[in-house]
Amino acid sequence: MQSAFAIVSGVVPQRSPKEVLRNVKLTLTDGVATLLGTDEEVGIRYELSGVTTDSVGEALLPTQRLSAILREVQDDTIQIEVNEEALWIRTAQSEFRLSVEDPAQFPTVAKFEDDNYFVIPGKAFRQGIQRTLFATDTESTRYALGGILLEMAPETATLAATDGRRLAVIKMNCSVHGTMENELGQPVVPAKAMALIERSIQDDDQEVHLAVHQHHVLVRSGLSTIYARLVEGRFPRYQDVIPDQCETTIEFVVGPFLSAVRQAMIVTNEESRGVDFALEMAR
Repeated sequence: MQSAFAIVSGVVPQRSPKEVLRNVKLTLTDGVATLLGTDEEVGIRYELSGVTTDSVGEALLPTQRLSAILREVQDDTIQIEVNEEALWIRTAQSEFRLSVEDPAQFPTVAKFEDDNYFVIPGKAFRQGIQRTLFATDTESTRYALGGILLEMAPETATLAATDGRRLAVIKMNCSVHGTMENELGQPVVPAKAMALIERSIQDDDQEVHLAVHQHHVLVRSGLSTIYARLVEGRFPRYQDVIPDQCETTIEFVVGPFLSAVRQAMIVTNEESRGVDFALEMAR
């Protein structure tokens, strides 16, 4: 419960004109419990395993309070009970009474029902997000820079991100389930959604299913389904920045190189924002 709630609560907005969005919705149908969270730009459905229930229904769980409860309790299981007057959270040692809100006001989160989609290895997709997400610019007025570009082909997926000063591009293998007949364009997925997808990939061996639509994408990863509205705007032609051929290449041992960069970064500031590299031939 704690790990699932932590993933879903990652999309819940801290501030919103719609107070209902500051909750996580719990639904019980046919013995299956599902957590839903959304800010109406990004949403997630997460199916909980190991749930015991003999009822159906839905309830809103206050995100901040329940997160605090789950951090503090030591029990392996918790009991949730909802009636018209209160929401009860019970463990072996504790009991919490929380206020209730109307779950009917909570917006829906799309299910993954596509027959045609891309299949990407979970480990490769998670690493691809980690190696490009840092280069996004969520505060830019050029909205396309606030996300990661997806270039999908039948056998190769390319992720690219830039904030105008730095650029990160990574390619990975993928495959297609079904058929891909429509032109996909250049979808840009918000950085918040990509970070959520990265956290949802909890098994390196699992497959990630990606369905691209005109205005949104759906991603199925393990027990979760993530919806994300695409970022508007044109992404820069990153291909013009990276040369097709390089006359000179330099190989580094990763560990010592990373350590040297981190040490140099200690004395950088907001004005310099950079580390100078001085390279010379070994004698």
